[in-house]
Amino acid sequence: MHKRLTQENNSRKFVLSYGPNDIGYLKFLDGNWIFTYSDWFKEQKTIMPLIEFPHKDKVYRSKELWSFFNSRIPSNKQPKFKQLDKEGKLSLEKLLETFGKNSVNNPFTLEVR
Repeated sequence: MHKRLTQENNSRKFVLSYGPNDIGYLKFLDGNWIFTYSDWFKEQKTIMPLIEFPHKDKVYRSKELWSFFNSRIPSNKQPKFKQLDKEGKLSLEKLLETFGKNSVNNPFTLEVR
């Protein structure tokens, strides 16, 4: 992505939701991205699991941010992207927090809680 991009490795938790319901949780911890589904999502039968996360009971771990979430981050040509770079706040977590709330690719909302 961007050569100055870092990963913060803190306990910031992102909540993926659909309407009032939490679908799952994303965080970056100890060098790994971790995604898990919420208890509500595991019990419901209407919404299918996301393609990249097909098993409701699995804890997903990856060194790289999955494309489902990465697609929420715009090109580094965005003016706000450049401002974050100047402020030294260029991390995947900060970019997701700044740009990732909504996506044209799906109806889910991603927020830090």
